[in-house]
Amino acid sequence: MVAKIAGAAVTILAAMVARQVVNQAWKAFAGRPAPQPDNADDDSSLGELVAAAAAMGAVVGVSRVLATRGTTRYVAKIERKRRTDPL
Repeated sequence: MVAKIAGAAVTILAAMVARQVVNQAWKAFAGRPAPQPDNADDDSSLGELVAAAAAMGAVVGVSRVLATRGTTRYVAKIERKRRTDPL
């Protein structure tokens, strides 16, 4: 139970960080902020929107997988230690 809660929290945090990384990288390369799907005043082309969505999806997806794996390994390590070191 604790592993699932910790995993969810770490995954959400990793997705937020990944989103910021993509936004900063987009701004550095394109010279303007990444297009946002809910911004009606944005004059980005369809190609820019698709590229931003693909980059965001890929980076957030990878970060979530890595965060989930890392959390699972960490919790498993704690559980093993708890079983081998009785109080």
